[in-house]
Amino acid sequence: MTPAEAFGELIEALLHLFRRDHWQELIRQALPVLTSDQQEVAYGLAVQLVLCDRVVKPEEAIFLTTLGNELSLPPGRAAQIQELLALLQLDALIGAPGA
Repeated sequence: MTPAEAFGELIEALLHLFRRDHWQELIRQALPVLTSDQQEVAYGLAVQLVLCDRVVKPEEAIFLTTLGNELSLPPGRAAQIQELLALLQLDALIGAPGA
């Protein structure tokens, strides 16, 4: 099996679990094997995905709050990550041509 085929199978398995159990269950299954640093990175990636269109919809805000509560982040850390990434995105926009 090639790496691409293995990756495809992994994605298919994750999509199956996602459809069956929803994202909350996938998070619960991942938590025991993720270090605190990895949990912060996962949260940061989720924040970046939410911010990518520059609009945080109510359901996206609920998702981030729920995810932050599920992860073992120190108190206030989720808010710090959100604030930092929002500032980085703003900074990138300010420096963008036509901004």
